[in-house]
Amino acid sequence: MQLRTVEAVRHALASGHPDQHTYTFVKEDATWYIDLPDYLAQGGNKEDLRLRAGTNRLLKMLAGKSRKIAVTIDSEPFEGAGVLELVDHCPAPRGGAIYLMERGHEASVLIWICDIALFVFGDMPTRIYFKKSGPACRRTIEESTRRLLEVRS
Repeated sequence: MQLRTVEAVRHALASGHPDQHTYTFVKEDATWYIDLPDYLAQGGNKEDLRLRAGTNRLLKMLAGKSRKIAVTIDSEPFEGAGVLELVDHCPAPRGGAIYLMERGHEASVLIWICDIALFVFGDMPTRIYFKKSGPACRRTIEESTRRLLEVRS
């Protein structure tokens, strides 16, 4: 079992949420990427980790002017989390799903979540709970992948 996976499982069990994970998102130029070195190490393409449309909007709201952000996500509710509600699945080739984000007194927002959620959750959950976490690590996606490959060797 990979070191990063073991650490993630220990953290999730300690927090009482087996599906709860904190991910780092990195903005390169005007584009956000999710930092998933495990996905890249399994042969995934960095372009697959590029976040588009509504996800960019959500990260912009959470990150402000920061170029990196850590976000805790789960398919179960947890304290202080916002929620995205599944509206509809998108057929191929687009894939992913449309979610509704309630914004209190402001207008609700429809957000497209790409298929990378399948890698994160194993499916497109009915609800995605999210919360901005502590400071994100300073490593780039490439540095994280390099470190993961070094641990495996």
